[in-house]
Amino acid sequence: MGLIIKPVEVIGDRDRVQVQALFDTEASASFLRRDIAESVATFSRWPAPWKFVLGDGKNTIEAQDFVGVHITIKGVTVFFPLLVVDQIGEEMIIGADMLQRWKIRLDPEKEEVFIDKKVTELKLMVA
Repeated sequence: MGLIIKPVEVIGDRDRVQVQALFDTEASASFLRRDIAESVATFSRWPAPWKFVLGDGKNTIEAQDFVGVHITIKGVTVFFPLLVVDQIGEEMIIGADMLQRWKIRLDPEKEEVFIDKKVTELKLMVA
C-alpha cells in the first residue's frame, strides 16, 4: 500500500499556504506542523494537552494548541481544527477524524483522494 501525499491549501485568518498533506487512516487526529500553523492562523488552546502514541507504539507527542482553518482539497473547501505539533515529519497529516467528518475517500492502490462537493452543502435543522 502506498502513502498518499497530496497538495492542499490551508487558509487561516492570517494567510494561506499550500502544503503537502499525508492522508493517514491510521492517525486518529489531524495535525499541522507548528511553523506552518504560525504563518497562517491564530492559535487557540485546549484546556489540557492531548497525548498521542506514535506508530511505533512507544513514543508520544503532545498537542495543546490548535488552529481553526479552511482546507481546500481538490477544489473543495472544508473547515477543521488542526492540532499544532512540532515533532511531525510531514507538513500536515489528515487523520481519520477529518476523513470521516468530510467523507473523504482514499484509493491507496492508485494513491488518489476523493472528496464530494456535496459535503459542503451544510444544513441547519431547527426544531
